[in-house]
Amino acid sequence: MPLNFLAIAAVSSGTGPAGVIVLGSELIAPALFLCLVYFAGRVITSDWPHLLAAGVLGSSVGQLLIRHFATPDISPGLLLALGAFPVICYVAVTAWMFRRALADGRDR
Repeated sequence: MPLNFLAIAAVSSGTGPAGVIVLGSELIAPALFLCLVYFAGRVITSDWPHLLAAGVLGSSVGQLLIRHFATPDISPGLLLALGAFPVICYVAVTAWMFRRALADGRDR
């Protein structure tokens, strides 16, 4: 899924009539991929598919955020925040999954 979002970010220009279609697809794609990852997560991680979907989608949407908000005149703090967003999503969801797995007392 991250490669799909990278491809969406690479081809989106955001200008003209085609920009409206691309922007619309950038809004629909996360919802569609959320459903796909959630249902796949029910098979892979049956106890927490919502966490898997949130982690994958959060880190992938970060690519679209960078595409739209990173400009040559962006402040270093905002650029750091944009770059840290996917990492924070990944770390937060992974920590939450480990916490739940340890609380269950089961090895999975």
